[in-house]
Amino acid sequence: MGLDMYLRANKYVSGWSFTSDENKAEMSKLSEMYGITPHEGSPSAEVSFTIGYWRKANAIHGWFVRELAEGRDECQRIYVSRANLETLRAECLKALGKKPALVVPAVSSTVAVDVEKTDPMTAIMDMMKVQAHAHEFNDETDTDPLRPIKGFFFGGTEKDEWYYEDLKDTVKICDEALAMGEEWSFEYYASW
Repeated sequence: MGLDMYLRANKYVSGWSFTSDENKAEMSKLSEMYGITPHEGSPSAEVSFTIGYWRKANAIHGWFVRELAEGRDECQRIYVSRANLETLRAECLKALGKKPALVVPAVSSTVAVDVEKTDPMTAIMDMMKVQAHAHEFNDETDTDPLRPIKGFFFGGTEKDEWYYEDLKDTVKICDEALAMGEEWSFEYYASW
């Protein structure tokens, strides 16, 4: 259980007689590969690939929902333009540039500490660091476009090392998507 998030790249392929030879060859190759003969009334296909995947990157999910779905979070598919990907990439880079020198460890003050496996002093210090940085997250007045959000099994809401790793992963996913040809369109969706 939890928040699983996907960025899909979609491409329409046409085998119509009036399309380019390249398009017709691509359609023919797809038909041959899958053993499917497209209907003569509509010789076309849609190719779709998952090009980005996140797990419990709730700050990224929150950005897609707030910025592109008018705050509606119903596991629906959300169209993502290239300009949207560029904006998300820029926001991630901006947040990574403001990364504090001390990153809060990925522990919570509500998590029980296994004393046999963890040095108690280290655990106490980690919890104190979380509390010291509590003002950085879950502030209702926070206007950070990449602020962590709460949700059922959405993961932690701290700006910890996992938060910053999610931002780095997002930059990489956006770079790869933006490098794809203009014939590709994108959509985001999540399940939880």
